[in-house]
Amino acid sequence: ETVARAAPGAEVRVKWPNDVLANGRKVSGILLETVLPTGGGAVVVGVGINIASYPEETRYGATCVDELIGGSMPLEGVRALYLSGLARWYDIWSARGFEEVRATWLEKAHGLGREVFVENGEALDIRGRFTGVADDGRMVIETTDGALELISTGTLSFLEGEGG
Repeated sequence: ETVARAAPGAEVRVKWPNDVLANGRKVSGILLETVLPTGGGAVVVGVGINIASYPEETRYGATCVDELIGGSMPLEGVRALYLSGLARWYDIWSARGFEEVRATWLEKAHGLGREVFVENGEALDIRGRFTGVADDGRMVIETTDGALELISTGTLSFLEGEGG
């Protein structure tokens, strides 16, 4: 949402589980760490947004906000967009649960319906069609035998090119 608001002409999609693509190239990534101290737990969220530059050699190609808008976007402007969006989506999730977040995520999903391969380690690799996201956020893959597999983590590859 931050990138879409900062660069309204870009096609912004989300690639499960943690990448944001703009015009098919990575512009942002999200990392989550669960912390389980005695007496409770928390999730630490790390977000990176390419604003003025990006790495040259990446798996899917990369871009930055400044390139998308053909100009310069101040860090403070991107930070304000991000924090307002984060607060809004946190409020939605707190008040109404995950379903609205999930539905909005699916509207922007990169590769939904495509053939995928998820690498989780040799014995757990999964191949099938990306059919959605479960109520708990796990990726749903329909295997060739029609079984539905729920994927929590892994490296996702699209089998017939990288478009979406």
